[in-house]
Amino acid sequence: MAFYTWCLWILQGFWILQVLTTLSFSLSEPSVWAGALTDKSILIRLWDITEEVTLSVCDNAQSFLYRVDGGNTTRWDRSSHSPVLTPPSPRWWLLELSELPSGCSVELKGGVEASYHTLQSNSHSDEGPSTTKLAFGSCDRFDLGTSTLTVYKHIQEEGVDLMVHLGDLHYRDIEENRTEPFTQAFMEVLGNAKRQVLLKKVPMDYVWNDHDFGPNNADRNNPARLASRQAFSEFVPHYPMGDEFS
Repeated sequence: MAFYTWCLWILQGFWILQVLTTLSFSLSEPSVWAGALTDKSILIRLWDITEEVTLSVCDNAQSFLYRVDGGNTTRWDRSSHSPVLTPPSPRWWLLELSELPSGCSVELKGGVEASYHTLQSNSHSDEGPSTTKLAFGSCDRFDLGTSTLTVYKHIQEEGVDLMVHLGDLHYRDIEENRTEPFTQAFMEVLGNAKRQVLLKKVPMDYVWNDHDFGPNNADRNNPARLASRQAFSEFVPHYPMGDEFS
């Protein structure tokens, strides 16, 4: 009887741990992910934003273009007030900025607090050659502890201009050929508060490996490959690609 009771306690403990883990991921916090950075443009993915977002840019930007979630492109000029963006109805949406000056700061305030800058171009610098500081990483084993989250903080403190993530952003090993599990994984993993310390300051370019493309050792025979590629195309802030579904 004592052994049976002891087993029940263990099972209850595992159940409580699973519930707490699920709750920790389900908390909706304003989150951002910037990418596709150039010396003139940036894409910013936003999700779980419930309040208006005010957009401001560097003083030397006389005008620039912006577009929200694939809608109409708007040209802003210095004679106008800072754009105030109302989150559209979807849970996640995209902000596209282009025709910005080289090295221009971009700030989001209100519904989410984040700040970035476009890359510095040598052709626009009066101080000689410019430098770009990059950070590289892969294999985010968040399920094994907080070590990778600490790394994110250190990268942010190094003042890098761009992080390049080389895959295994998560280890969900998704086998379903549906986009929702992949999109949900992006939002849950990258919405973590400690990851957002970096992502609210540093753009991150990303390409999958195997565990975040499908199951372990996933290749072109991955049963979820079409959904994975579509989720990447729709959610990840990425540079222009050719035929994304060839």
